[in-house]
Amino acid sequence: MQDKANDISKQISSTPIQQPITTQLSYSSIVASQIPAMLDQAMGQAAIRAREILLDPLPGESLFSLNTSKYNIAKKLNEALDKAWDETTPPRKVRAVSMLRNGGLIVELESESLATWLNKPSGKAAIEASLDLPVSFSQCTYSIVLEYLPIHSQIEE
Repeated sequence: MQDKANDISKQISSTPIQQPITTQLSYSSIVASQIPAMLDQAMGQAAIRAREILLDPLPGESLFSLNTSKYNIAKKLNEALDKAWDETTPPRKVRAVSMLRNGGLIVELESESLATWLNKPSGKAAIEASLDLPVSFSQCTYSIVLEYLPIHSQIEE
């Protein structure tokens, strides 16, 4: 009986114990897994809008002709950003360009810090000087639709 107990104890001690495999999840992946899809889309759109600037032509002027390609517009804007660059300028690159009916442009930039810098007076002056276009910077505004917002209510309530 003692021999059997010794054999069993040897088998138990010689069998490697398998540790459960744990994967280290990052904080961002845990948070992202908890966000509903619609909220995730809204956050993504808000992040893009934070990187956008609105360039409007001065009255009676136009920034680019209607047949100018978006690639050429982005190239000219990137060249202007390169000319305006100094040590205080954030990383600079145009990601996308959208043309508006009035001839204006919505420009998506590489970073939110670049959009913030361009909306400051020093950034506006630097880009206007290097762009050589009749341009004015405007604030981008977006409509917000609220569902189930009461537009009237009973006085008694």
